[in-house]
Amino acid sequence: MFPLDQPGPTAFYLTLYLATFVLHLLPMAYVVAGAAVLLVRTLAGARPVDDPLAEHFRQWLPFILSVAITAGVAPLLFLQILYHREFYTANVLLFSRWMAILPVLVVGFYLLYLMKGDWLWQRPLVVRVTAAAVIFASFAFIGWSWSENHLLSTAGQAVWTEQYVAGRLNYLPGELWPRIGIWLSGVFPVMAAIVTWPLARGEDNADLSATASRLAMFAAIGLVVSLACIGWYLGVLEPAARTAVLDAPLRVWQAAFVVGAVLQFAAWILIWRAGRLEPLPRWLATAGALFMVAALAVGREAIRTSRLDMTALLPRHQAAAQVGGFWLFATFLVINFAAIAGCVYLVARYARPVEAERAMDKRRPQR
Repeated sequence: MFPLDQPGPTAFYLTLYLATFVLHLLPMAYVVAGAAVLLVRTLAGARPVDDPLAEHFRQWLPFILSVAITAGVAPLLFLQILYHREFYTANVLLFSRWMAILPVLVVGFYLLYLMKGDWLWQRPLVVRVTAAAVIFASFAFIGWSWSENHLLSTAGQAVWTEQYVAGRLNYLPGELWPRIGIWLSGVFPVMAAIVTWPLARGEDNADLSATASRLAMFAAIGLVVSLACIGWYLGVLEPAARTAVLDAPLRVWQAAFVVGAVLQFAAWILIWRAGRLEPLPRWLATAGALFMVAALAVGREAIRTSRLDMTALLPRHQAAAQVGGFWLFATFLVINFAAIAGCVYLVARYARPVEAERAMDKRRPQR
């Protein structure tokens, strides 16, 4: 079973990379899809005081973005161990386009804090929509850039030479478009599964029927579009990469993907029909999202390994495995995630009275 069918050191680093990458993908999906929903609700004229989704995202997006960035450190380290030459070659070839990720991330980060305050919500609609649009565009640009970098890193020496001679600062192969489609649509069911938990806690579910229906709609549309883009992507892949995804070593992950899709569709149908965020469908949606994210991450890596000479990379992985420090890394990984979990708990605990007070203000008769 992939990635355990690789040589020992390679399997070790691939497993750690995929495990930490999935931990990064979950908050990343929340941020991208949450920014998109915030834009849609702002464009519709919604304000946080009247819209639980807008209120939730404007309060939590800055913090979850910090979680996504922190969770991205570990897979980035393993990525450099696994594919050092390929990764850095793509970085250099994309040059300023690649480096633009950092200032764009800073802009999106600070606009989230502006969105969190009350000042922006007192401005005209065009100002609020512009801020929300820039936030979403910032994160979409970052994801787009990572996809280009990933594909260029697997393209090989001939393409790298042509890219360098041409002096292009982008890389737009045909398979980029279905990959972007999978990513941009697939984040919505993951976000929806995550956001059901804080929304269902501390609020009266009877007041969330419209919100539950909206979440079900976002998740269902995202699932359908992502499945269509996966079919498109399989159609444009070269035979070796397609075989790597559909072959026997990925049978367990293929089954996990199918089970995840079924669980999510079942969960959102239940939520849509009930108009409530009940525990059972929340668990089904969360488990389904986790299965699908893990399966897609493994499939993505199987495509990459099918395009690279993994035998040539093995000596580098063996040399890295001889270097000490794993238990130090594991210790700080546990400490960091414990600290993040503690922050989430504290923020959720002390945010609940504020949310309850706002809910009470809405129920009080206006004089």
